[in-house]
Amino acid sequence: MIKGLKILLIVITVLVILGLALPRDFRVYREIEIAAPPESIYPYLNELFLWPLWAPWSDPNTRFTIGTPASGIGAQQSWEDDSGGGQMTIVASDPRFGIRYEIRYGNSAKVYPAQVGFQRVAPEQTRVYWQMEGEIDSPIVGPFLALLTGTMIGDPFEQGLSKLKWLVESPTTETPETPAASAE
Repeated sequence: MIKGLKILLIVITVLVILGLALPRDFRVYREIEIAAPPESIYPYLNELFLWPLWAPWSDPNTRFTIGTPASGIGAQQSWEDDSGGGQMTIVASDPRFGIRYEIRYGNSAKVYPAQVGFQRVAPEQTRVYWQMEGEIDSPIVGPFLALLTGTMIGDPFEQGLSKLKWLVESPTTETPETPAASAE
């Protein structure tokens, strides 16, 4: 019994020391190539009403609210779910490069910057990337969560990019019209 408590104390001590020593910052980056020009992809990024068609978090139990405007700089989307929800706001939008947005989780004032951007690599071929970075402020636990972001955030990014690729490359999908975007 005492030996077991000593082992438990050692494990807890090591975890605390690691939690204090490991970095709390993270950066998640995923990309995919889509057989389409940027102008066929941009509306799906800029228009928040189109995000449910490809975004990986379109769960039937999640309630989304899209504000006005619904596209371009200042467009906002909030959601409520079992984990507390959050809010995203488009802060930059350019049909040549994609969008940048800020995301908040729950009622936190902490902002995480993210971006879905693209680069034309051939006339009908575009590299689309999705990235997010930040720092998890929670002491001791934060660094362990930062280590898991590759799976917790990266895997859904990959799913979303794959769905976007399928949607844009689908022969039955027409490129939606989007209001003129405000360039950064």
